[in-house]
Amino acid sequence: MSLLWDPWGDFGRSRERGFYPRLDIQENENQFILHLEIPGINEKDVKLSLRGGVLDIAGEKPLSANEDKLKYLHRERELGKFARRIQLPAGVDVKHISASTTNGVLKIVVQKPEKERNIEVPIARL
Repeated sequence: MSLLWDPWGDFGRSRERGFYPRLDIQENENQFILHLEIPGINEKDVKLSLRGGVLDIAGEKPLSANEDKLKYLHRERELGKFARRIQLPAGVDVKHISASTTNGVLKIVVQKPEKERNIEVPIARL
């Protein structure tokens, strides 16, 4: 099972203005693991929501208090709002999604559905 996306597209980037934190998606036998780079962003400024099998990740890296008083000679760090949208595979356990941050990386863990297994059904003699 794999996450669904258009391999030739822009993988969940919102068409609105803003920046796009880098996203890695891994999987193991039981989980999908998403890592989103959000250095300098407080986890309180990030919102996760799930609707119709789509995970929306949105947030903002606001300007610091002195930003508007400074003139930049060179700028590479991105500020402002961001949004990513991830279509989750059918059957994932949406009640058991967890998220945490460590060293500027948002980690989201999505449980895969339990594998179907054969169950022997005994036949009673009537």
